[in-house]
Amino acid sequence: MQTTKDWTIANGLAVRPPPAVAANDSEGILAMSAPVTLFPSPFPKSCFEEASAIQTKYNELYARISRDEDFLSGLVQECVPCPPCRSFHGII
Repeated sequence: MQTTKDWTIANGLAVRPPPAVAANDSEGILAMSAPVTLFPSPFPKSCFEEASAIQTKYNELYARISRDEDFLSGLVQECVPCPPCRSFHGII
C-alpha cells in the first residue's frame, strides 16, 4: 500500500486533505493521495460507449478553447481581482 501512495504523490495524483483531516493535523499536510483502486472496477458498457462517442467532440472543444486568446484573456480578467490571481495577471 505504501508503494501505491508513493506512486500517486510522485505522479501528481494528489488532493488536498478534507477539512476534518486538515483541522486535526499537527504536521501541516498539504496534500494526500487521491483515492485509487488496485483492482478493476465494474463499469457499465453503455457509459463507456457514451464517453467514447463524445470524446472526439470534447477534444475539438478543448483544443478550440485553448486557442481562443480573447476568451481565455477575458476569463483571466474576471479572476484578477482575487489575490491569488494578481501575480499571474502579466503572464497572459
